[in-house]
Formats: sequence, structure tokens, C-alpha cells
Amino acid sequence: MKKLLSLALVMAMFLGLGVTAFAEDMPTAYPDPDVVYPGSVVRIYTEDFYWEDDDGNWVPLDCELDKEYFSGVTPRWKKGKDYIERVYFDDGDDYVTIIIRDDIAVSSEKEIYGTLRIRDTDARRNYECEIEEGDLTLAPYEKSNMEYLGDREFTLPWDYQSNEVKFVTEDGDDYGTFTAEFDDDRGYDIAYFVTKIVDQSPLYLGFNQNEVEEIAEEYPRADLRFITWPAWPTFDIEGDLGIYMEPEEFIYGIDEDGELYRLGGSYDTSTGAYVIETATLGSYVISDRQLISGSGSGSASSSGSSSSVPPASSSQAPASSSSTPPASSSSVAPPSSSSSASSESSEASSESSSEEVSPAPSTSSSEAEPSEPESEPADTEVEEESGGFPLVPVLIGVLVVVIVVCVAVVVIGNRGGSSKSRKKKFDDWDD
Repeated sequence: MKKLLSLALVMAMFLGLGVTAFAEDMPTAYPDPDVVYPGSVVRIYTEDFYWEDDDGNWVPLDCELDKEYFSGVTPRWKKGKDYIERVYFDDGDDYVTIIIRDDIAVSSEKEIYGTLRIRDTDARRNYECEIEEGDLTLAPYEKSNMEYLGDREFTLPWDYQSNEVKFVTEDGDDYGTFTAEFDDDRGYDIAYFVTKIVDQSPLYLGFNQNEVEEIAEEYPRADLRFITWPAWPTFDIEGDLGIYMEPEEFIYGIDEDGELYRLGGSYDTSTGAYVIETATLGSYVISDRQLISGSGSGSASSSGSSSSVPPASSSQAPASSSSTPPASSSSVAPPSSSSSASSESSEASSESSSEEVSPAPSTSSSEAEPSEPESEPADTEVEEESGGFPLVPVLIGVLVVVIVVCVAVVVIGNRGGSSKSRKKKFDDWDD
């Protein structure tokens, strides 16, 4: 009997330990926020990631995530996997980011739960986060009426980030001018959109500033800012979309395939925004440097515009050689123009200036050579022109004159003798 009692006591102790161990399961996470919508961003901080030590204690990670020591996040979703676009952390973050897909539509609430794991490669241990059922809910959009500003003037409702906008007021007004001012959670102006509305159907106008991973990886040296309307809302009538930026910055559109394209807009110095005409609010990136060539390629927008930066920007693509301003053409003038100006007469310099109007590189270089002595005959001519009295030519001239004079004397003498003889003969004939 005593043995049976002892055995029962031991079993009770083991069962008690088991209950205690079960009660000390890993703490659950607290997603921020816990109710999300298509395109929402969720953060789970590192204090919600735990590692179980040898004594069965749960030790929180609770630190910044250095990619040198921590590998990426590995999710194991039990439900809601199809609603997740991406799970990641950036170097130095103290939280893990979950992005909900923006191309989905749900008509009722959906639960998302599972486990996330981060590997500590330095300590060779795994930290896990448990998202339990009911802790993260994907909800359908509700609808909110637009706000009345004045006579046929309307704006966004305060909860547009989580609800669709119904383009009708509580009093039934549904046509006029709609002006949307988009601000971030710190109150900074991001963009605005102005259009006319007439029986406009409801649209989700919530935006985010999430990094587009493909673009960020392709241009790691650029300082990039993103703005995206995940639902790509399209109005019935085109309006003016203005995105606030500095005049020296560059802005591009991002199509649904993640490719950049140039925007056909202009920079408004009065508002400090780059303005385009569009009916669809899409995805855009602002950069401190040029990302695609000014001449464009297959990534050009369908409108055929060639502008990728505000006209006021000092960092526009350089002009072609055919449009080089006169100031720059003087710096590449043919060599003959510079040499003629210093060593030849005013007539030569005028000829070189006429050549500068339509320069031909090969002709210019060949015409520049005579300005410097290059051959021996040219040197000889210069020496003769700059030498003393020309003795040899004078002697030759004197000799020629003497010979001519002598010949003339002989000829004249011969003519005189022959005329006398003729006269004698004529006299004799007369006799």
C-alpha cells in the first residue's frame, strides 16, 4: 500500500511539473497595428522574439538587428499566408516588418497567424515570435463620406487611410472640385490631387511610403523616397497630381512590373511640387540622382514625354552637341583660330573666325600647320628675306645688261656697213 501511495505521489509531481511547463509557453506577440487592410504595414518589435534557455526561461531578443549577426526572417504561417507580400527587417531596425498585399479584396475579416524566426548566427540560436489566432486581423474596407469644404468644394475624410472614400457628402452633394491633401503620420506634406468629380464611384485613397525593394537594390547609392497608392485608384476625370520635392531632385514613376518610367510633368516653384496630369494615382520614387537616362528608352512613359526631372532642375540631362551654346563652342574652336589671332594679319584672323562658324576638324588642323615653320625651303625663304645686300642677283643683272649692249652695237654696226655697200651698187647701176 505504501508503494502505491509513493508511486501516486511521484506521478502527481511529474504532472505538476508538466502543467507548469505548459503554462510557461512562449509569450505571444503584439503586432502594430493588429487590424490591417490591403497594403498595410505591420511591425513586430524584437522584444516579442524569444529564445528558451537550458532552464526553460524565455529570453527576449530586444535589440537592434545587425545583419552581420542576424540572418533574415523565416515565416511559418498557419493561416493567412496568401495575404502576405513580404516579411523582412532592415539593418539596424529593432522590429520586423510585415507588408500586407495591396492587390487583394476581402469581404469579411480574415485571421493571420503563425511563427516568425530570426537566426542569431553569432550565438547560434533561434529567436521566435508567436502570432496567435486573433492577434492579427485583415479587415475589409469600410466607406467614409468625403468632407464638405465650401461651395462645390470637397476633401478627404479623416479616416481615408483605412476606409474607402464615398464621393458624396452626408447631405448628398456628389459633384464639384475634389482636393486631396496627403500627409504622413508626422504631419509632413507628401502630395496633393485636384480633380472634378461627377457621380464618382468609391475609391481607396490610402497611400504608403514603403520601400520598393527591387528599385532600392538596383540603385543602392541613391537616396530614394517612395510614395505608393497600393489600390492604384483611378478617377473618371483627369486631375493634377503634385508630389512635393526639391527642384534639384529627380522623380520617376514605377509601373506594375517594378520598372521605372519618365513622367510628363513640370516643377511648380510656387508650391514646391512636381505636377503631372493623370487619372490614376500609382507608385513613384524621388531620387537625389538621375536613375535613367534623359533620352529615355523602352521605359519611357506612354505619353511620350521626354522630361524626367523638373525644368528648374540643375541636374537635367546634358544637351546634344548640336545644341551646344556659343560660349562652349569657343572653347573647342579649331587650332587655326588661336594661332592666327596671335601670329598672322587681321585678314588671316578674319578667315579663321569664318572657319569657326562651321568647324571641320580635319581642315582646321591642316590649316593651322603653316603658322609654324615646318620645312627647310620655308626657312631658306625667311633667311633670304631677312638677310643683307643681294650681291649675286645684281652681278647677274649687270652681266646681262653688258651682253645686251654689246650685241646691240654689233648689230647696229653690221646694218650700217651693209647699207653703204647697197648704196654703192645702186650708184654703179645708175652709172
